[in-house]
Amino acid sequence: VIRDKEWWQQSESLVGLLAAYEWTGEPRLLDAFVLTWEFANRHMINHDLGEWRTLVDERGNVLVDGLGNPWKACYHTGRAMHEVIKRLDRILAT
Repeated sequence: VIRDKEWWQQSESLVGLLAAYEWTGEPRLLDAFVLTWEFANRHMINHDLGEWRTLVDERGNVLVDGLGNPWKACYHTGRAMHEVIKRLDRILAT
């Protein structure tokens, strides 16, 4: 089992967890979103440069420090953050 955290899976999982919470109202999904966000915010996002690290291990140790590679585009992280903001706005408005 690979337990490393890659930028695109973590950013997209945030959207998926909020979508599932919106559909079901299951508190455990919102809890999973919060835990995933806290991990990503603490370990994956390079706040000085405003970009997600490529790969960290399950403890948050950086495995690949580069912020870009031929396969990495801002699509996943940028779109995910846009979707997260929209979904959180809807959830908080209810």
